[in-house]
Amino acid sequence: MTDAVTDAAQQVAADKGKVLEDRLAGLRKTADRPSPALPLAKQTFGLANALEDLFLSADSQSDRSRQRAIGPSEVGDDCARRLRYKVIGTPPVRQDQDSWAAILGTSAHLWIAEVFRQRNRTLGRERYLIEHRVTVRPGMTGQVDLYDKATATAYDWKLVGPETLRSYGTQGPPNRYLVQGQLYGRGLQNEGLEVRKIAIVVLPRAAKIRDKAQIWSYAPDQDVVDASLARLDEIAGLPAGTPMDVIPATAQSECRWCPWFDPGHAVEADERGCRGGHFARRRKDTCEDLIA
Repeated sequence: MTDAVTDAAQQVAADKGKVLEDRLAGLRKTADRPSPALPLAKQTFGLANALEDLFLSADSQSDRSRQRAIGPSEVGDDCARRLRYKVIGTPPVRQDQDSWAAILGTSAHLWIAEVFRQRNRTLGRERYLIEHRVTVRPGMTGQVDLYDKATATAYDWKLVGPETLRSYGTQGPPNRYLVQGQLYGRGLQNEGLEVRKIAIVVLPRAAKIRDKAQIWSYAPDQDVVDASLARLDEIAGLPAGTPMDVIPATAQSECRWCPWFDPGHAVEADERGCRGGHFARRRKDTCEDLIA
């Protein structure tokens, strides 16, 4: 390429770039600008509120949101009180929970599922079972994100933010995820499928997969499955009318995600809601030994 052609090309790029820069500057001048006298959140509240209402209303009709029976993802919850509220069908005390993170997680699951469907098509065979429904025991079903027939591995995707990612990096996934994976393994085994490994794949919501993803792999453990289901049955089998405040609540940061969490509740816990595990107290008449 001659120097003349190079110079001409550079001049065109510079000229066009200046035109675009001027146009963008003009566009910014005509924008509805936020007022410096008001917080930005207040100025965008109307549109943001409308979008939230639309998104959360749609999410409330999803299978996940409408599920009433205890599923594998809940069995391993550390909080016995929360499980009790669930199994007896207590209406949620909170109707304003922001499920945006869950919506993003569901969207990621759908995208990953399509990736592996395409992979099956490319292979010309069904190597992967995708979003596969399993029965853990009568009355309890779940959906395995991915099962690889070639390696006999069940995969469970988890999409998390930076803080949670750091926590998992030092402490590993929470108990409920370990139990969830083991229950999925039982469901696959109930179909006669071999399960050698159960992998919890923690994917970063705001970082590169290769830099931050974590894969925690476990062998199937029938004792974990049996103990988890036995604990659930103990909680479900408590006599009707058992006071909620004698059922142990786990002090945990995840109280804020609990449908029955009401920090302003008049009492520690009753049949309507709970002030949270941070306020739980030990009492002589506790049921803790029964359902530990």
